[in-house]
Amino acid sequence: MRGVDAILVSPIRRPAFNLAAEEHLFTHRGDTVLFLYANTPAVVLGNNQTIDTEVNQSYCAAHDIPIVRRLSGGGAVFHDEGNLNLCLLGNREPGRYPLDEGVTSLLQTALHHFDLPVTMGDRKDLWLEGRKIAGTASHFNRTRRLHHTTLLYDTDLTLLEAVLKAHHPGYAPQKGKTIASVSSPVTNIKPYLSANHLPVPSTSLFIDQLTTV
Repeated sequence: MRGVDAILVSPIRRPAFNLAAEEHLFTHRGDTVLFLYANTPAVVLGNNQTIDTEVNQSYCAAHDIPIVRRLSGGGAVFHDEGNLNLCLLGNREPGRYPLDEGVTSLLQTALHHFDLPVTMGDRKDLWLEGRKIAGTASHFNRTRRLHHTTLLYDTDLTLLEAVLKAHHPGYAPQKGKTIASVSSPVTNIKPYLSANHLPVPSTSLFIDQLTTV
């Protein structure tokens, strides 16, 4: 991948470990890194969100689904082994706004290779036939920037809707108190590929394409 010094794929599926790895790469590296990982089921909160507002805690407790918090802002998301998480980290460049170039542009290019008509929304999220397949969140300081996204490939959407309150009827967080999640209809890319008789790439093939963009 052009402009990237290192591509790292985590063999670990633990949510807390991979989020800690993101923070370590942000804090202790000085190069440009693309970090890829998948997690076992978990809810991941944005840095400025409250658990009570965003998460169905009783459901998570009953099903042993951990709730963790990430370094970046943005809304709450659900992780499981049916999605792919991408984190692009690098140094800030003088005269350039740190959020100008995010990881979703890279992801969109890779998905177009598999004939997926993916479009980018106003929030730099990715959409497929009117449904969201990937959001984005960012974090930066004086010297470093981080962009990450979660691609819905074959995620358990029933579980996603159960644990995230933004997908529940009547979701109405208090304005001005914390950062609220934005409720959007979601979908996986795997059913689209199958329904349109397109090859369903293996994880390794998809990563190969992603890293050659």
